[in-house]
Amino acid sequence: MFKKPVNPEEVYEEFSSGTKSIFGSNLLSIYLYGSGARGEYVQGKSDINFLVVIKSEGLKFLSGVWDYLDNWEKRGISAPLILTESYLNSSLDTFPLEFHNMKEANVLVFGKNLLGDLVINDNELRVQVEHELKAKLLSLRQGFMKTKGNRNELIDLISQSLPTFSAIFNGTLYLKKIENEGTDSSKLYNIVEETFELRKGLFQDLQNIKLGIGKWTTSELIELMEEYMTAIRSIFRNVDKM
Repeated sequence: MFKKPVNPEEVYEEFSSGTKSIFGSNLLSIYLYGSGARGEYVQGKSDINFLVVIKSEGLKFLSGVWDYLDNWEKRGISAPLILTESYLNSSLDTFPLEFHNMKEANVLVFGKNLLGDLVINDNELRVQVEHELKAKLLSLRQGFMKTKGNRNELIDLISQSLPTFSAIFNGTLYLKKIENEGTDSSKLYNIVEETFELRKGLFQDLQNIKLGIGKWTTSELIELMEEYMTAIRSIFRNVDKM
């Protein structure tokens, strides 16, 4: 019988064993990243995310993952992100934010610490952070209009959008030279609110809605959404001046 683990560590050996059997000597590294690496894993709710780095020759064995996916899913393990070492090194200018966040919050489960040697260009990171903030704000506005003020849809919009902005905030604070390595979401939100002079507790309110904590009227949700969008606009205007 498959059971979601209490902690991600419980599936390290299971996942590593399967991955080694697929890629053999072509396997270079396995990392835990995402909520599990940030210490925010919640049993039965959070996915367990692994990054697998292989040699280019290992790509011909990708189909071997199919035999493991169903069992991994039952254990809360998402389909792994599989990259070659050459792809990793040649894509830093394309995905600086994603690789920055992986570098800042990961657990090396197996192999070489390739992420530790990555050098992220600050200017390339700033460009992507600004792009992501502006693009996600437009999506947030569009989503807000589509809700037509429906309470459940407002809650869904907040719940689905907040993790995306959390990832962007990590890169934003790095650019501001503000220490937040390994910071969990609550602390991250506090730092963002203080740094950009936003209402203290704004993002915790949004997080509580995502977690189903508290009772919120439709009018309160609408007011909070408007404040949320204004805050994101304020943040990207600040980044734009950097």
